[in-house]
Parts: sequence; C-alpha cells; structure tokens
Amino acid sequence: MSQLKVNCPFCQKELLIQNEHLGSQMTCPICGGTFFVPAPQSQQAGYQQQYQQPQPPYQQPGFQQTVYQQQYQQPQTPYQQSGYQQTGMGESVNMFTALKKYADFTGRARRLEYWLFYLLNMLIQGALYILAPIFAASGSAEMAVVCYILLILWGLAIFIPALAVAVRRLHDSGRSGVFVLTILIPCVGGLIFLILMCLDSQPGPNMYGPNPKERYY
Repeated sequence: MSQLKVNCPFCQKELLIQNEHLGSQMTCPICGGTFFVPAPQSQQAGYQQQYQQPQPPYQQPGFQQTVYQQQYQQPQTPYQQSGYQQTGMGESVNMFTALKKYADFTGRARRLEYWLFYLLNMLIQGALYILAPIFAASGSAEMAVVCYILLILWGLAIFIPALAVAVRRLHDSGRSGVFVLTILIPCVGGLIFLILMCLDSQPGPNMYGPNPKERYY
C-alpha cells in the first residue's frame, strides 16, 4: 500500500499518510491536531467526474430551444405583423360613434368615445326630464305623457350600445369586459366602475385590438 508524506500544519512534523486517508480528516499522532488531507488533483478530478450531477436535456450543449419557442410562440394579430405601421393619428369620434357601433362588443373604445356618448345620453334624458313637468304644469298632460314615454323608449334603446361601449372601454385599458359587472357591487360598485371608465388607454395594441388613439395602415 503506497503512502504519501505530508507535514502537520500545527507541529510541522512529517507524517506518512496512506492513500485511503487522502481527501479526509485525520488527527496528528504527535500533537493531536486535526486537519484535512487533500487528495491529489488527478484523484479530485476523478471524484468530480464520478459524482457529477447529470444535466437535463435542455442544459446540455447543442440543445435547440428554438424548436420549442417556435412551437409555443403566441400568434400575432394582423396589426402586430410586419406591414402595419403606426401613423400617430387616432380615429375620429363624436357623440354618435357608440350608436354606430350599436352592439359591437369587440375592439377598444377610448375615453373620448365613452364620455361623448355619456354626454349625449345626459342631454337627451335631461331635456325630457325637464320638459315633462313643464308640459304637465301648463295643462298639456298629453305632452307630458309623451315625454315620459320617450324617456322610457330612449332608455331601452341605448341599453345595448351603453353596455357595448363600456365593454370596449374596459378592453381599451387591457381588462376583460366582465369587469362591467363591478357596477353591481353594493355601495362601492358605482365608484369602482367610474374609476375603470376614467383609466387611460393601454399603450400600443393589446389582445383586444389596436390603440384607438393611434391609426395603423
């Protein structure tokens, strides 16, 4: 059995160490100090190769990750593909834009579109609410009834476009149209819904469509 000469780091005495003690702790028989006996570099390399943890396939050299990236790559919408350029000009909107998109629950609606439609609704409802009691006070009960009937018909007519523009407004800020149900929460639902309607547009295109403040061609 071969032996190796080492010096004790405490008493500096020369000791004969057998190969079986290499790479382990030993106690000096002269001074009683305990020290570590390193193994030769060639033997250490053998230990490292022997106990090296195997690498998974994706960590091995030459592994092609592009195959998985291409397989699971999220498809791009047309306005995100090459050939579509941003002009910096948003689509024009007015009070009747939401009515033109009567039952369109897709796409996005900027704040201006929503609040112009809200203003139109308030003007018409306010006018009917004011005219009805005026006609009633002047003795024209028939005209007052007509105003109240028109008020009910107007409320029924704008229910769907009001819901649609609210959903598109949520899409514009990157949220699902389901958030329109927050208005049903007691006490705080109206405030939460108001805050959602006041949020700015999400920059650039999102999963619901291009930014309505920007135009693509």
